[in-house]
Amino acid sequence: MDINNLWESQDENNWIDALDRYWANPTVSKSRDTEQFMHKVELEYIQRLDMQEWYDFFNKYFRWKFTDNHLHERLMDLDKNSFEHLFSVKGSLLALDKLDLVDSRKCLNLVRSPRIRGLDYPGASGLPALIFEEWYGTVDRCVLESLCKIESLPEKPRIGEIRAWVKIQKDWRERVTLCSSLT
Repeated sequence: MDINNLWESQDENNWIDALDRYWANPTVSKSRDTEQFMHKVELEYIQRLDMQEWYDFFNKYFRWKFTDNHLHERLMDLDKNSFEHLFSVKGSLLALDKLDLVDSRKCLNLVRSPRIRGLDYPGASGLPALIFEEWYGTVDRCVLESLCKIESLPEKPRIGEIRAWVKIQKDWRERVTLCSSLT
């Protein structure tokens, strides 16, 4: 069943079948444990993490967020952050109140590079979404690609704008990586 028919379907079984096909995809199935772990992350879990556990969480987060050929580079960037520095970022995140959470840019600036090396906007956006799920959401590139194929979706033009922005950001990162490898 294509995405347009699925989108219009009222049959729960069609949606369950599509989800099963998603999990059967070899790229997704190899990271199923991590996906399920990230789905269960809650604020209370984050609050309990000590310095080493917080670093371990970030290591797992980077492996979840960056599955492309830039993963090794991102993990090297993560290791340039001291444990103490990363733990101070955790403290800043946990100190946010509701008025702070309204300002998504403020939240992103707490976690994106240069505050945490290796996290640009797309990478950083997932962290507040995990910790403050009642305030933020996040989707991956595959979701955007599928949503753009739905003819009846009223938000389709806006999603196209988001896709274009993501592509510009990706192209920019690839050019920077290429230039730095040439020098």
